[in-house]
Amino acid sequence: MKKNFRLHSSNGILRSYCILKSDDHGNIELSTAKPIRGTYIEPDPMGLFMTVERTDDVSYGDMVKNYEAEPFYYSLRLFSESEELLDEVNLKKRWHHPLVAEIEVKQGGIWGVIYKPPGPGSFPCIIDTPVVDGRLCKTHAPLSASEGFLSFCFPMLDEPRLPKTLEDVDIEYLSKHIKYVQSLPYCSDNIGLYGISFAGLIAHHLATKHPELKVVATTNGPGAFYRRLRPETSIKWENISTNIPFRVLSSIDDWLVDGVTNGAYIRDSLLKTEHKVEIEFVNSGHVTVIPYNPHHNFGFNKFVNVNLGFGGETSTHGKV
Repeated sequence: MKKNFRLHSSNGILRSYCILKSDDHGNIELSTAKPIRGTYIEPDPMGLFMTVERTDDVSYGDMVKNYEAEPFYYSLRLFSESEELLDEVNLKKRWHHPLVAEIEVKQGGIWGVIYKPPGPGSFPCIIDTPVVDGRLCKTHAPLSASEGFLSFCFPMLDEPRLPKTLEDVDIEYLSKHIKYVQSLPYCSDNIGLYGISFAGLIAHHLATKHPELKVVATTNGPGAFYRRLRPETSIKWENISTNIPFRVLSSIDDWLVDGVTNGAYIRDSLLKTEHKVEIEFVNSGHVTVIPYNPHHNFGFNKFVNVNLGFGGETSTHGKV
């Protein structure tokens, strides 16, 4: 039997598929069935979700980022060996749990969105540092809130009333958002930062300014990539409180940054300053994010006007 799976996104259609052998009764056990052919090759009940890839319906270099955390709509079709359509079902995946409150913040130079779990709190807080294009990115925050974390995401540029270029962003603007969540009655003292790619670099820098942070977690935050910067423009690892532990994820198949060299540099810098650091080298590409978010091994960046290679083989990347 053949399964065709499609994600109907605003950017266009993405697809995955697999061909599986049924038993004598026509049943397929997805947890043990190994595809004969398909976009994934090992038994995986969620393999079709994990391996959707761009079709020609998606513009070249376009990426399905889902910055607004909108629901995903899928269609699943089951075909016989003779390509006869046996069944079809439509699916909807929510990124925002209905019990999680979405609170827009626009006051005193603060602009962002808070996701609050149900109940009075207080809650541990995860602050999503802004990604490199500077826009408001809600991709991760509502999912963190559904796991019991107060989550806060905010933009830093290319939005109304904010700078147009990265060079014009004031680091104090970023710090304001940390101070803001600290003032909330339902936020506990356990506040951590999360950042991927350039957002990871921002998280490392903010850690030098905020000794009250309880943890910093980053994915492929450039470090070794910028080793030739002048000392005054480099991360001051020695200025980070040794009470802040670090969790670092570094991708071996990263085409944008040498994952091994970069991860080792961050680890060694933190160990040298006697910080507690946990690092994991994983077999994925640069953009290693939440599960079921489509993987793209390259994408167009309008700020530098080039296609950036991210790496990562789709079926392997999805397992990280």
